[in-house]
Amino acid sequence: MTAAQRMEPTPFYFGTPGCLGWWHAAPADGARVPVLICGPVGAEDLSAHRMLRLAAEALAARGHACLRFDWPGVGDAEGLPDDADAVPAWLGAVGAAVDTLRSRTGAPQVAVLGLRLGATLAALAVQARDDIAAFAAWVPVSSGRAMLREWKMLGAAGLPSLIHPDGSLETGGIRYAAATCAALGQLKLTAQTVPARRMLVIDRDDLPTAAAWCEALRAGGVALEAESLPGYDGLMAVPHLVTLPDQMLARAVDWLAALPIDAPCVAARAGLVQTPLGLDLLVGGAPVREQPVQLAGSAHEPALWAILARPQAAVGALAGQAVLVLNTGAERRVGPHGQFVAPARRWAAAGATVLRLDLAGLGDSPAALGEDEHRVYPPAALQDVARALAWLRRQPGVQRVTVLGLCSGAFHAFEAAAARLDLDQAVVINPLVFFRPERVDFDAVPAQDHAVQQLSGETWRKLRDPASWRKLLAGGVNHTFILATLGRRLGLAGRRVGRTLLRAVGRPQADDLAAKLRRAAGAAATAAVPRLHFVFATGDPGRALLEAEAGRTFRSLIRQGQIVLHEVRDADHTFSRADARQRLQAELDGVLGLATPAARMPTLLASSAPAPDQAVTWASSTRRARCASASST
Repeated sequence: MTAAQRMEPTPFYFGTPGCLGWWHAAPADGARVPVLICGPVGAEDLSAHRMLRLAAEALAARGHACLRFDWPGVGDAEGLPDDADAVPAWLGAVGAAVDTLRSRTGAPQVAVLGLRLGATLAALAVQARDDIAAFAAWVPVSSGRAMLREWKMLGAAGLPSLIHPDGSLETGGIRYAAATCAALGQLKLTAQTVPARRMLVIDRDDLPTAAAWCEALRAGGVALEAESLPGYDGLMAVPHLVTLPDQMLARAVDWLAALPIDAPCVAARAGLVQTPLGLDLLVGGAPVREQPVQLAGSAHEPALWAILARPQAAVGALAGQAVLVLNTGAERRVGPHGQFVAPARRWAAAGATVLRLDLAGLGDSPAALGEDEHRVYPPAALQDVARALAWLRRQPGVQRVTVLGLCSGAFHAFEAAAARLDLDQAVVINPLVFFRPERVDFDAVPAQDHAVQQLSGETWRKLRDPASWRKLLAGGVNHTFILATLGRRLGLAGRRVGRTLLRAVGRPQADDLAAKLRRAAGAAATAAVPRLHFVFATGDPGRALLEAEAGRTFRSLIRQGQIVLHEVRDADHTFSRADARQRLQAELDGVLGLATPAARMPTLLASSAPAPDQAVTWASSTRRARCASASST
């Protein structure tokens, strides 16, 4: 579907706790059965977001009004993942969504399409209803116990999986309360779990998960279509590496579009049901209003979607401040592991206006006309940031604006500072590139400058170890890889020398990081508080590249107070552990001027080289499992 054919969805809230729903209206003459789309939870929710949006768009184009939504405590919905009553809230959300879909369309029946745990929850929640015309499932989870086993096994893939003393489970960067784990363990698909008289189950072709359920349904006389299709692995990669399972997507859409119409349906009628456009929250005792907003586009610029959190009263330590949070990689505006949702609400409770933005082609924002979506470094990102900054400046009471981003979002924040956009400070968290890459090859990590800097440093250290020489002479080392990496390191050094000489004679090059750093810091120096903040996890390779490419200038700007360097100990690239995120958030609180309890304040370190052991760990884990740290976003 092209950008021109894409119909804009309408966001709204429904249910208690509040779920953020996205309404995809069918054409005015549409009369097909409306479809409820239930996505997964956890890390799978981040990976599957684009597929579910495309499914809703495809179904709407074929006459089916669609509703997709965020589960309570997931994404932009009310609550947090570690809420103790998550499973009952999830099951209740399905019923509320079905009722909302029927109310908005006037349809007597709806169809349901679910993915993974979303399919399981939906099947269990609607099995006693008589208004479900059809049910389709992508790779449903056979039981809650099976889901818990998968979550615990994520540790073997390089993502943290920890069982805490209170019984809570931290997996894939998300923590679930003990009560949620216990309730999830009681869920199971059985022969009695019959959500509709027409059913389609699409399983994965390598490790089927629903075979037992399908056999039980057939034995019970249920008319069921079941098949296995490829593509699941590509869907469940980290978001910037996701490849869509086209066959799975097309099969489900075609099956739903071919459903007979048993009873007349009507198109959505405006005013038939009133749904709130904002979510009222109480955060630390302070009232906060959160709502989706759309930044208007033009003939050449698409409209951009964002989530705005603002205080109900303009008081607090951050009153007068605004914070713009940018996408990380190809994830939507919630950030890796959903980590920017809670801080945004907390900053709003302290008086700030916080906008979590989807750049064009990411999340729910359409790509610009003629451009591809799902691009980590979209070509018009700087213009998108400028539009968001201008929008924030127009908000009542805003006097000071901070732009904040992690990884690719850090690059866009740095670009905004260097372009001297209308911002007061930029917070640049774990950037891996400092100039826009024309092409990003996620399969060739060692060919990227940050990885060359890191891996070659590791190689030099190992060459000082006699054991490494013995291994080298015995043929136990890839000589070609070592020589190629060291050669690229020498090439980087040669480029740095050339840029330094050209800068000395007044002819700085376009890829001169020292010159760009001065522009960014200079822009910050014109603000009330001249600060450009770099935040690095210990051993993150972007810091080594920054110090190598702009070392003397970088250190000079730190001494002059135009740049502040922060280091977060014991963290990976995306801060996938809860304790690491807590230390990061304490740093960000300090940057914004929000007092942080001493017990949660991390240690600030002087600028120094990354710890060798941690550098080796990062490099080896990158080669072993790219998904572990989203290393190339």
